[in-house]
Parts: sequence; C-alpha cells; structure tokens
Amino acid sequence: MNKKRKEKQRQEGQAVSGPLKKRALELYEERKNLPIWSHLPDIRKTLRTKDVLLLVGETGSGKSTQVPHSLLREPWCQTKTVSIHPPDQSRRKAAVGGLIAITEPRRVAAISLARRVAAEMGTPLGSSSPASKVGYSVRFDRSISPSTRIVFLTEGMLLQELLRDPWLRQYSAVIVDEVHERGVNVDLVLGFLRRLVTGDRAGRGGIPLKVVVMSATADFTGLYTYFTQDDNTSTTTRQQISTAIQDKKVSGKPLEQSDGESSWSGISDSESNLQKNNKREDLRDQDRVEVCTVKGRQHPVEVVYLYQPASDILECAVHKIFEIHYSEAMPGDILVFMTGQEDIETLETLIDNFATQMPPDLPKVTSSISFPCIWAKLNRFCPCRSSPLFHQAIKNASSSRRQSPTPGK
Repeated sequence: MNKKRKEKQRQEGQAVSGPLKKRALELYEERKNLPIWSHLPDIRKTLRTKDVLLLVGETGSGKSTQVPHSLLREPWCQTKTVSIHPPDQSRRKAAVGGLIAITEPRRVAAISLARRVAAEMGTPLGSSSPASKVGYSVRFDRSISPSTRIVFLTEGMLLQELLRDPWLRQYSAVIVDEVHERGVNVDLVLGFLRRLVTGDRAGRGGIPLKVVVMSATADFTGLYTYFTQDDNTSTTTRQQISTAIQDKKVSGKPLEQSDGESSWSGISDSESNLQKNNKREDLRDQDRVEVCTVKGRQHPVEVVYLYQPASDILECAVHKIFEIHYSEAMPGDILVFMTGQEDIETLETLIDNFATQMPPDLPKVTSSISFPCIWAKLNRFCPCRSSPLFHQAIKNASSSRRQSPTPGK
C-alpha cells in the first residue's frame, strides 16, 4: 500500500513540475532584483549562531517571501530524532523541527503569500498535491500536505498549535511578520516564543527554536530589550542596551561593560555580586539576539502631504484621483485606502459620476473595488483593466501594507 502511495505521489509531482518549474525560473529573475536578496547569505549565517533575529525591512523589500524558503536547506532546519524529557513526563524519542512557520495578522495575507512562495519554489500549494512544499493554515481553512515545509498561518492559528504543543516540536523556526501591528495575538505569540527561546529546552530535546521578528516600521529597541533581559534588569542596563542598539544596528555583539567603577558605591558585596551575575546573564542573552536592517525598495517612493487638513476625505480623494489622472502618463493605477465599505462604495459612485462628465476626447478612468478585510464574505476582487487608455482607481478597505501591488512583498 505504501509503495502504491509513493508511486502516485511521484507521478503527481512529475505531472505538475513542468509548468511550475518554468514559472519558478521566470520569478527567479525578479527575486534577484529584490533589495533583500543580497542580505540573504548574512541572514542565514546569523541564524546559524543566533536564536533571535530582529529584521527591519522596508515595504517591498521582499522579506516576507524570500526569508522563509532561503532557510529551508540550513542544517538546523532539518528534522532530527532526539530524546525529549518534558516536565512530568517520562523520557522518550521524538522528531523535532523541519518546518518553518510564518505568522501574518490577516488570513488574506497568509494565503496570498503562501501562493506566491509556492510559485517561486515551483511547487503546488497546500493540499492540492502530496508533493507540495508550501501550505497555509487560517481559520476554517487548512491546506497542508505531508511534504509541506513552509506554513503561512495567522497568529491565532499559531496560538492554537501552542495549546496542543507548547514546545512547537514540529517547527525549526517561527517568523513573526508585521510585528508593528500590535494586537493581543501577536503579543501572546511573542511572549510564548520568548519563553521557548530563553527557557528550558528539555521539551525540544535541547534543539533551539529560531525566531525571526520582521517589520517595516517598528522600533526594535523595545523588542531587543524584551528578548535579552529578564524582568528584574536594572534601569541602567536597559539604558545601556538602548544606546548600544542605536549605535550598532547589526553587530549583535555583547555590550561592553565598563570596569572603571569606584571602589564603593553604597552597595553591599552580596548585592554587588548579584548585580554582576545579572549583567553576565544579560550579556549571554545579548549573544542570542541580533538586529539586521534592510534598506531599499524596488521602486522609488515620493511622499507628498496636503498643505491643510482635508475637511471632507471623500471629496479630497476624488479631487486627487482626477488630478493624478489628468497629469500623469498612462497606463497606470491609483490605489486609494479608505476606512470602510461604506466609504469605498460612496467613493466609487462619485468617481463614476464625475467620469461621465469628462469631455469625450479625454482618456477615461474606471474604478474597481477591493475588500481584503472581508474577502471570505465578499468575493469582489475585480481584475484590473490593461487598456492603455484607462487609469485604474482601486479603492481598498484595508490600511495594511500587505496589499501592496509590489511583486515579492
């Protein structure tokens, strides 16, 4: 029976490998142009010796898609059979590691990123084939095959897995993306991951769990302190770490402590020894964490502000859409972020009404609605028109940068 199953998997893998591999080769040229591409060797080298990597990368740098499958072939990312000894349980053999988890704040982001990474790797997506290397897990929708190595999932789904397995034994690494979108789930995830990184590893057979925290805008000073210090660390040491992380963003080396202190500081010998021991513990924790900054975008971005606050956002949006339509070369797209479905539908009506009053000799503008926040309920993703005589105005209900049209993000 097992022989027939393996033969069927092999045949299914061969049937889909042709077009998928061709598409992967086409995407490979695009991936090499991503700003993060040149940093991938340094990221892999860092995670061979560090347990925690804080990665700051601008929107569109490619961190969400390139980091996961660049780590697959690392020695520490392979499944190992070890002897584990969880608390209140007997010692036994178990398989640890092999999978990479990437958490996203929204289900749409998890599914779309999984689809993109699967295309880049030339593999089917999720449960569509037993040979799939990339899958996703969101609420009410789990698409994972026995061969899956990379799993995109929402933060809530990772918390569910922590309930079943507090040591996350099947994972070698957990990547927390968009950490700046602070919420209860991401805070809980970071708390549990910190416990796994700094606590006892008996439940994982001594194998460390690698943690990568990524964001485009977050200030990582607080996160660095969070992963390198316990709750009893002094305020002075916290200030030293904050200053050091600003001076050296990517070194990750232990902070140097000054030895030129006075002979007496009003502290007893026992308290002084305790503080020195705490400092040594802090230095060992700092050896575990490193910060990396990836600068650069695929396309130049210009930020222009209004001279005065807008009294009516919808009216201002319509005015700005047609100002760009009249002044910029075509074809092109205009992406407008609004606060909710009602505003989006109102803006669409205003655009359509204004477009009908345009002179017939001017190029037309068409509109399209996108509701990524409620995609599961309203399947209204409309394809953009490719005619060179149109500007496409796309209204988006989400303020998430995850919906950026930049390839590779």
